[in-house]
Amino acid sequence: MIEEPVAGCAVPARLGGRVRFAAAAYALAVLVLGTGLPTPLYAVYQARFGFSDLVVSLVFAVYCGALVLALPLFGPLADAVGPRRVAVFGLVPAVGGAALLALADGVGGLYAGRALQGLAASGALTAGLVRAEPDGDRERASAVASIALCGGAGLGPVLAGALAQYAPAPRVLCYVVETGLLAPALSGAPTLPGRTTRVRWRPARPRVPAAIRRPFLAAASISALAWAVPPACSRPAPASAGDGRAARAWPSWPWDRRS
Repeated sequence: MIEEPVAGCAVPARLGGRVRFAAAAYALAVLVLGTGLPTPLYAVYQARFGFSDLVVSLVFAVYCGALVLALPLFGPLADAVGPRRVAVFGLVPAVGGAALLALADGVGGLYAGRALQGLAASGALTAGLVRAEPDGDRERASAVASIALCGGAGLGPVLAGALAQYAPAPRVLCYVVETGLLAPALSGAPTLPGRTTRVRWRPARPRVPAAIRRPFLAAASISALAWAVPPACSRPAPASAGDGRAARAWPSWPWDRRS
């Protein structure tokens, strides 16, 4: 007698897959949230450590530089080691970056913390989220990843600015909150799927197929312009204006008197 599989047994497995997928999306959102925390605090760092406007812009740019260098190296990592290890790979540097920024006593700590944040956001966790989608629906996974990325990037500066405005220890508290948010993500990382295929890891060379180069260039140009606007409106821009009006406005904020 051949026993047929019970259809109901697939329900817990499917539910577990969705929970793991949601956990991966949460981890990605919190990771990106942390990368936006320093943005409202650059004036605080400058007032505290006394460095120039150029250094403010360099600290702002270190994250982007580390991210660009890490993307071709660590983006394909999910294929080689699986979403489980990729989550740990992304979240551990994020915790380290938060610790360095919270304990920074000079520009060196800011550079190191931002570099670790860039490594953490190298794209490995995004690829891991796509691999963790329980139904293999890459379009759905990409949409969720986009929501997590944009939501985290928007909430980070808001959270840091609100804590700096209304809470004590403006240079530390936001990173303590970030570490607390990262803790559930780290604890949930072991539940993510492991490696399902044996793929050799190697750096990915950026390449655009000839058939889609024209629409890709159009989309890339629009995306570049969209991402160029927020940095132009954030802390480094008024600091470089040179007329002194923006610089005089920032120390009047409450967190500058407490830093």
